[in-house]
Amino acid sequence: MKKYEEPVFYFLTLLTIIGFVHFFTTPISIYFDSAVYSIFFVAMILVPQGILVIWMMRDCKKRNFTSSDSMNNWISIILYLGIIGTTAYYFKIKRNNKYAALDTKA
Repeated sequence: MKKYEEPVFYFLTLLTIIGFVHFFTTPISIYFDSAVYSIFFVAMILVPQGILVIWMMRDCKKRNFTSSDSMNNWISIILYLGIIGTTAYYFKIKRNNKYAALDTKA
């Protein structure tokens, strides 16, 4: 794992969580009345979450899992669970290279 990956992961995860907290603690009418809040919602939740999903899916495709079912399960978890799935994959697979070695040919 490269030394810049861990701080970037934590920053994107924190940014997404702050966006969710802000979204759920703000009255919903503000998001429909003001374009600024709509842009804030996209910038604080969807963009970092999209980056995390793409990053973890690319890492998942590069790894040599013991079976293709294992890789398909992780891709499904990342896609359908969002921030929870990307965080679970990061701590279970990406940080612990002993479970699934990175394919050096790809």
